[in-house]
Amino acid sequence: MGRIYFNERTGEFWESHRRSRIPPEGFKYAGVTMHYRRRVKARWYGYRYFCPKCGLYHPLIVKFRNFLAVHERRLLEYGAKYGCDEAKRLLRVGRLIGGRSVHYDMVEKVRERGLLDWLESRIDLPNELLRKAVRRLARGDTLEDVEAWIIASLIKR
Repeated sequence: MGRIYFNERTGEFWESHRRSRIPPEGFKYAGVTMHYRRRVKARWYGYRYFCPKCGLYHPLIVKFRNFLAVHERRLLEYGAKYGCDEAKRLLRVGRLIGGRSVHYDMVEKVRERGLLDWLESRIDLPNELLRKAVRRLARGDTLEDVEAWIIASLIKR
């Protein structure tokens, strides 16, 4: 069994083994433990991004596969660009409206327009309606037009 540790200051990974179990100074447990006896080809892949807001590296550890899912790639991209807290907000909203690359792009465009807070307050809308509203906002429609369209769509139902 090997615990994986991460140093937030330098961005390095360290894995404990049978003979060296105590990590060097500055390393913290990253929350991932590999059980090598249970799986023949057990392997982990470590990725990191530097957060410009807090000034630390943040880890992303993937087990058993060497490719990243869409939300993992976007976490690395948004985390390095906007910071860790803003990246979590963008990912949460992007997953709620569909979780594909197109949806994350639309949410990023809405954020660039400064309407991410408004979008988070409307999360309880039906999924299809919310997705169409985000598409309209990303396209460049005004907020008043989108709100009027949402009300008209809810009245039709």
